[in-house]
Amino acid sequence: MALNLKFEKYEGVNLESFGTLASIAGAKGSLAFAPKSLLAGNTKRMVVVITKKDGESSTISCAQRVSEATRAALANGMKKADALGIISKLEVIQADDDAVPYITFPAGQSTLESFTVEALAKVTLKSFEEAIAL
Repeated sequence: MALNLKFEKYEGVNLESFGTLASIAGAKGSLAFAPKSLLAGNTKRMVVVITKKDGESSTISCAQRVSEATRAALANGMKKADALGIISKLEVIQADDDAVPYITFPAGQSTLESFTVEALAKVTLKSFEEAIAL
């Protein structure tokens, strides 16, 4: 059996930021969780309804990690308004004109950082649990 990898020159996806959710909604706009996002047992990405001051609205989904963190915070007693306040400060990004935009945590470093296998061979783990935690 052959290893099913296709080697090509790596070209990362260029993610474009459209600013925070708050800046998109505008100062007089509003945000709300789509009701289905709050249903018990729902594990799909959370959806936020953005309404601009003129009444026009749209929906945008959260990244999976944002959805998980939000659901955990709400389950631990955080108020919806506080959760939306945090989400309103998160970034909306999109990969290209055909991609679907989504709400995400700050990306941090956005350039590819690579290490030689030789240098990585020097990294040691003390336990199997430590490897799993990575």
